[in-house]
Amino acid sequence: MPNISNNQPSRKPEPEKEIPQTGQRREIFRVFVVISNIGLVMFFSIITGFFIGIWLDKIFRKDYIFLIVFIIAGICAGFYQCYRILKKELNI
Repeated sequence: MPNISNNQPSRKPEPEKEIPQTGQRREIFRVFVVISNIGLVMFFSIITGFFIGIWLDKIFRKDYIFLIVFIIAGICAGFYQCYRILKKELNI
């Protein structure tokens, strides 16, 4: 007869989660580091282009010309650096 006094529903025991081997952990960590590195490279390339563009627009009193040019340059530089990172990691 089931235990009626216990208000909690009975649960099936959860299977134990398989812990990745040391080599798998390193590989997962390495992939995480590469992805984080790519994100940071893109972010800082664009932000650097943004601030250089703002600074040059203030110096030369232009209406966002340098800002647009350097943001585009930052995006291009970021993609190029990401290409180099992936090329190095994938051994191409």
